[in-house]
Amino acid sequence: MAFEQMSCPYCGGTIAPADDRYKLCHGCGKRIYNVRSQLLTFTSSVEDGERFVPIIEMIDDDNLQKALSTVEEMIEDGASDADTIFVRGLVHCYMGEDGRALNDWKKGLEMLETFYNIDCYICMMGKAISDLIYYKETEFITFSNIQYIDRIADALYECTGDSCKYSLYHTVYKSYVRLLADEEVPSDDSLFLDIVPGLFRRVIECQRNYRTLIDNIDELLNSIDYDDETYEDDDNYECHLYYLVKLYLEAYTKEMDEDDHLRIMCHWNDSNMKVLIDHFETLASCVRDDGLLDKLRRSRNDECMDLTAGVNAYVKDYLLITEQESEEPEMV
Repeated sequence: MAFEQMSCPYCGGTIAPADDRYKLCHGCGKRIYNVRSQLLTFTSSVEDGERFVPIIEMIDDDNLQKALSTVEEMIEDGASDADTIFVRGLVHCYMGEDGRALNDWKKGLEMLETFYNIDCYICMMGKAISDLIYYKETEFITFSNIQYIDRIADALYECTGDSCKYSLYHTVYKSYVRLLADEEVPSDDSLFLDIVPGLFRRVIECQRNYRTLIDNIDELLNSIDYDDETYEDDDNYECHLYYLVKLYLEAYTKEMDEDDHLRIMCHWNDSNMKVLIDHFETLASCVRDDGLLDKLRRSRNDECMDLTAGVNAYVKDYLLITEQESEEPEMV
């Protein structure tokens, strides 16, 4: 499955096709891979990746013990490079050993010397995590998927200095939705309801590119036939939140140029965006419990606060707009 990338998710630069596998960013030089939900994307993208194909086939055949012993033998024979450690983490992930997978992936990240190809590692981890979530859910194993993905994203940021959280969440989200579709899981099943909304919310919260953020929201709203006049009857309260965010983003950015776009994106990173994540989580809670608006009001020392006012404040913070620079758009 190919996930269309309009611009570089790491630096916001222009990307152009390099071959049928990836696009190349003209800004940071990173490869942005087209097919993000197949493990073979990794084996075809790293040096000497063919040696890992038999292990991927063992994973596909659910022959996990053999896959683990094979990669352990490779390490014992001296192949202790970053890619082999990553693949061992991959096997651990498919065995349901999320802690060991995390340890190996962190170790592999620390061993990497360059990060122009970090996207292929994100594709591999994202696909594996989506399958791990599905396994844990179907086996009724308690698993904090958001906390787990955050820990991996934090390790990526610490080791690379690049903001990778959006790319990781987007890959997990898309891969998991594709998996549910392949398994013919309906949207009213707990496998969907308990996982997909939280993953998508993180996709939105971690997006540093406001243009792509608008596109992400549009994609969701179009997929569910959202109607702003019937959202209450349709019980689409959280989607209404995304709709409001989209409206305010479009209103505030219609006069912004490319310099503004890059200035905003470069300001935010996986560390300082945590304040925006907390803000948006409060807004998301408010659509389910109006009383929580009081919490948001008190935190901002505003005299009054409703959902639209909360969204307006969030979008202005996101776009680095001060109170003196702009008033609330009249069209909202």
